[in-house]
Amino acid sequence: MKRLILAALLACSSSAAAMAADSGPFKGQGAIVFCTEFGDPPAAFLDKDGQTPIGFEIDLMKAIGNRLGVKTELKNFKFASIFAALDSGQCDAVMSQTSKSPERLQIYDFVDYRAQASGILVKKGNPLNLHTYEDLSGRRVAVLLGSANERRLKAVNEKIVSANKSPMEIATYQNNAIAFQDLSLGRVEAFASGSLTLAYFLSTATDKFEIGGLPIPPNTMGIVIPKAQAAKTKAIGDTWKELVASGEAQKILDDWKLGEGTFLCGSTKACD
Repeated sequence: MKRLILAALLACSSSAAAMAADSGPFKGQGAIVFCTEFGDPPAAFLDKDGQTPIGFEIDLMKAIGNRLGVKTELKNFKFASIFAALDSGQCDAVMSQTSKSPERLQIYDFVDYRAQASGILVKKGNPLNLHTYEDLSGRRVAVLLGSANERRLKAVNEKIVSANKSPMEIATYQNNAIAFQDLSLGRVEAFASGSLTLAYFLSTATDKFEIGGLPIPPNTMGIVIPKAQAAKTKAIGDTWKELVASGEAQKILDDWKLGEGTFLCGSTKACD
């Protein structure tokens, strides 16, 4: 009898140890900490009270924490400084509509979670006939500082100059909300961003603006983790797969009415 009891205790102990091992690297710290940017609707922004963070990425980050069995902590950083915050250990991961680039892939691991095209928002009727980034020659365009679209605009600008055309004036902003505000005020003639962001701002004033074009094919957004944190990358990646497989991730996207123009990685479509 004593041997049976001892065996049972050992089995329970082994089972508990296995569960602890399976719970991932976040259990010990009791939370998963995300760096994001609260000026980026509809992904992450502040509610009308000016204090409560909301957005579809906010909901996704909370869902990841719930699946991991830990709290989700959110830290607000301007996008231009968000990687410095990650590098200094102020958070476990960045989730802020971050696209992959060769430079980032050298330093960070990415858990792909969605893909979207990019383009420009312009005045209703598109009086300046702006459809592509090349059409912005001689125009002033707003874009998020440090974003992939800023890099794309700069690359196109070099081609424009080499063709002896007038360069565009690229106005960079700390967040997309301010960039759109300057478009509304007529301080810029176009606003370059991802299709999801453009669709959101278009929904707030459909009678004043339209999407001039989406010339940039869909590119992949990722949750960013330092390469030295492979265990965290695996835990987040496995959790993301569970969210997609269960339909929870798609429900969050649908709740925000963001299904058109974007799709989830790991669903029926593959991401690069």
